[in-house]
Amino acid sequence: MDNNKLRSEISNSLENISEPWNKEWNYFQETEFRALLIDRFRKGQLTDNNKVVLAYLLYKAKIRIFESLLFEVVVKANDAEANFAFLLGLFYYKGYDVFCQNYCSALKYFSLAKTKNLAIANYYLGEMYLFGYEVKENPEKALEYFKHSPAAKGLKRNVGYALIKSGQKEAGFQLLTECEKENDGYAGLLLGNLAFDQKKEEDAFYHYMKGMDYGCSECVYHVGKMLIDGQGTSKNISTGLSILLKNTDDSNSCQEICHIMNDYQEYRDQDLFRELLLKSYKFGNSDSGRQYLSQKEVWDDKDLNIAIDLSETYPSLNYSIFCYFGKKLNGKALEFLKKGVFLHDEKCIREAIKHPILRKNLKNYLVTK
Repeated sequence: MDNNKLRSEISNSLENISEPWNKEWNYFQETEFRALLIDRFRKGQLTDNNKVVLAYLLYKAKIRIFESLLFEVVVKANDAEANFAFLLGLFYYKGYDVFCQNYCSALKYFSLAKTKNLAIANYYLGEMYLFGYEVKENPEKALEYFKHSPAAKGLKRNVGYALIKSGQKEAGFQLLTECEKENDGYAGLLLGNLAFDQKKEEDAFYHYMKGMDYGCSECVYHVGKMLIDGQGTSKNISTGLSILLKNTDDSNSCQEICHIMNDYQEYRDQDLFRELLLKSYKFGNSDSGRQYLSQKEVWDDKDLNIAIDLSETYPSLNYSIFCYFGKKLNGKALEFLKKGVFLHDEKCIREAIKHPILRKNLKNYLVTK
């Protein structure tokens, strides 16, 4: 089919599509469809439903170029409309781009979409109750939601896990095992977790290996970690580390690599170590940020911002920030020196005692110290 004919067919069907997440397009069609929708979006020619289609396709393709516009489109739209409610729920559930992950908001919008009879919302509500995202774990309630969900990737696996958690172990294990045989990596993850919880470490390692082979990034972390620790398999730090290094976009893997490089000098690549410490800090690990700063002989402005961010958690950083500003007793430098004193940092206190003005301003605190 030539491009013009394809565009014509897409154009004719544009106004009839309201649930893009239930549609199947191949990559070529999706690319063409996306280009057409973006063009119409720019010209202000899209209906609300098709703005949802566009937002979904950009979300799927991880295209960030229109994120701010789409944020306005989705948030300012009538969120009582089922498609918008569902898409808002999905964005908050996944933590997509400008949306911070927020399970409370996801629950709100999925529930709203369900009341508007959008069946796919049942799948995500079931998943939230199955794994306890923002709600108390309730596998029985999850199964009720799954009963009303249309076919979705992961549904069979989640039903199996919910059956196990609700006491119907034989039926649940049968479903999960079938999913694993069908190359579902996350089924391997769940089977591995269940085996690990029962202290069947060799079985857990087997299932994590299966999951890793089928593309589950969480299984990559578990396989690497178990090799490093010698759980369920022979200890092999080098192999475990090489596996984790393939998965540095996973926060747990990134943090574990940092621990290994910190504890074992023979496995450390200094530049890579700094890079991964910074990455781990961005994942929310404050100690990695502190370690990253300690590895830098000279800070730049980016490092300064990290130090300021961590200055409450690690009071000693206030003295380093003071030094960064050239130990000047004015403006920002003085602000962080005082902050370090009040946070009981010894270096800041010793520096403050050297200066009569600071001794006078801080005398009550310094006497008590």
